[in-house]
Amino acid sequence: MYKERRRRQALNRYSILRWLAYGLELFILFILQETPGLSISILGEKAFLLLPAALSIALFETNLPAMSFGIVAGVLADFGMGHGPGFHAILLAVLCFFLSELATNLIRTNFLTGLLTGILGCAAILFLQWFVFCLMAGSEFPGYILTHHYLPRLLCTVIPVPILYYFNRALGLFIREKE
Repeated sequence: MYKERRRRQALNRYSILRWLAYGLELFILFILQETPGLSISILGEKAFLLLPAALSIALFETNLPAMSFGIVAGVLADFGMGHGPGFHAILLAVLCFFLSELATNLIRTNFLTGLLTGILGCAAILFLQWFVFCLMAGSEFPGYILTHHYLPRLLCTVIPVPILYYFNRALGLFIREKE
């Protein structure tokens, strides 16, 4: 019984350390994303760095922590972008929960699946953002906005996907209890 309790405490200690590292990562990426001139920029559009970070965290965590980090990244994104409150938080919570469930029960987590889920997840969120804030809002030129605003932003956003995948893989696999 004593060994079991010590093992749970060690697991909690490593989990808390890993979650603090993820939180620090999201905070630093938020600062990079919102500071002019520090983020990747193509055709004047900045990268949405919180999105691939949250998606790659979801591949290495269980459902509840993945969803929680999706909510944190979404709240930071809503705060920084000035869009509707809760829009990104809800979308990222659902997408991170779904990705975590996939990674836990269905797919193998490797570089290819990390790249595919990162690219498809980024595309899904940005196209939903375009659909809600441009198409449904009745913008005058939704095609122009898509090709000159959202597609360059998608390209900027998927560039750091491999880097963030390997960084979060290192955090997720090495900050664990040794067996």
